[in-house]
Amino acid sequence: MIELDGLEYTIKTPEENTSDLVAFINDYCQAHDIRNSLGEIIYIDKNEANPLYMMMFGTSYLTTILQKLIFSAGSGLSVPDSSARQLLNIADAAHVKRNSATKTVIQGVVYANLDDVYAVDCVITRQMTATVVTGTYSLAFHPAFDVTIPVGEARQIVLIAEDYGAFNISENTVTSFDDEVPGFRMMSTKASTPGQDQESIASLRARIQRRAVEGTMADRAAEAIRSLDGVGLCTVVFNDSPTTSMFVGSRHLELPPRQALVLVQGYSDDMAKAFLSCMVCKTAGEDYPLEVGAYSQIYTTHANQQIPVWIIPPQQIPVYIRIYINETLTQAQQTGIKDAIASLSANLSIGQPITSKMILDVVAAAYPDLTLQGAMVSKDNADYSYTVSPDNDEIFIFNLDNLYVTGA
Repeated sequence: MIELDGLEYTIKTPEENTSDLVAFINDYCQAHDIRNSLGEIIYIDKNEANPLYMMMFGTSYLTTILQKLIFSAGSGLSVPDSSARQLLNIADAAHVKRNSATKTVIQGVVYANLDDVYAVDCVITRQMTATVVTGTYSLAFHPAFDVTIPVGEARQIVLIAEDYGAFNISENTVTSFDDEVPGFRMMSTKASTPGQDQESIASLRARIQRRAVEGTMADRAAEAIRSLDGVGLCTVVFNDSPTTSMFVGSRHLELPPRQALVLVQGYSDDMAKAFLSCMVCKTAGEDYPLEVGAYSQIYTTHANQQIPVWIIPPQQIPVYIRIYINETLTQAQQTGIKDAIASLSANLSIGQPITSKMILDVVAAAYPDLTLQGAMVSKDNADYSYTVSPDNDEIFIFNLDNLYVTGA
């Protein structure tokens, strides 16, 4: 049943519609004293041998089809009741784009050679590759943008995987490019920010419903950046104070008065354009230390004015997990369970907590025959509980060495 404009629409079976039709005719004839040629009040028997009854049954079948069409049309205008296909049509009409799958991203710092007679600038281009071998899988990364690093200096770099998917890569796994780069001295990298799967229909439905309350310019800027291909999540924080700085997250990122802080999981070349289409203000990040990983995109206006927008990646925080299983496990089973738990990273976002239920559900789906006793999570490998939450500038990452599987 669906309700539109205060009216309820109900789908009934042909049998139910036939019963309603016969009852209506019989009641009408009784109330208005309608008789046949023999002087008897007209009454239709509910009998399949009655030709008139069967004609009404056929008409009621058509009525059921019409009710389904009305229901489908009504659902197509209702966000909660629409089907998956109808919701995509609603999203198009509302100018809301379903978030695509994103690629794994690695934040790093490249250091050029020290100043000497033979030193040259280090030029990093998008065509370069850095290949990582994870098990039997080889994954290539490319720089997200070109950068020239003067002799003796260092610059932020963003590496993006060629393939979609959530890949957990430890820090400093990538320390060089596949081919020799003139002027290159060294590279340090943080743990990867795993990619995400394509946005689910349930998430898209909830996001469309949230638009009614996301009315600030900061919310709209974050929504515009989130809709870009390659971006998994974005949070925009605006300091509305005209005189006082505020501090955000566990890194205590300083946000000066009347500036915005743009936290982005993922990467797109159009983030600056998307942000400035909703907000025109300075963004914090230019004065942050190199370790924060801030980098800027330049947007050129129609008046040829160049406006920098600083992007801050989330801080990657390792999570420690203990899962208890009342069975004797082989080494292969333990590794498979850890891999199943690590797959949660495909759908994690900035500031999202991890619960023991999430862990048990994903392991139960992968190994339905195992007897699971429970799971605990921790941020410091000391205080374990049933749920753990990161700060609003953090995202949890999974390292198989931090996942403990305890069998019987």
